[in-house]
Amino acid sequence: MLEMNMEFRKGILFIRLNGILNAATSKKLADQVNDFVQKKGIKYFTFNLEGLEEITQEGIDTIRENYHQIVSFQGNLVLCGVKSEGMRTVFEDVYQSSSELGVFQMLQI
Repeated sequence: MLEMNMEFRKGILFIRLNGILNAATSKKLADQVNDFVQKKGIKYFTFNLEGLEEITQEGIDTIRENYHQIVSFQGNLVLCGVKSEGMRTVFEDVYQSSSELGVFQMLQI
């Protein structure tokens, strides 16, 4: 099961992910991001991964696809709460912050 807590602050949509991000739950995240990008025009996102208990390859692929979609609409994605060095390496082309507060400085919004 995947739970998403969302908060919009200073032009950035923070999506806090809790639970398991896998093949069965990835569509929920992809659909939400697609709606916010295409219908609502939101350009700046932060995915907080700290609450994830598990992330599979399908979950990783979904985050990558979301990243590419957001960038194609002249936006940006920042990840925070990335727990392991291996995961930081997997997402090395995506901005990463140690905390949500650091995102504001990183994106200069």
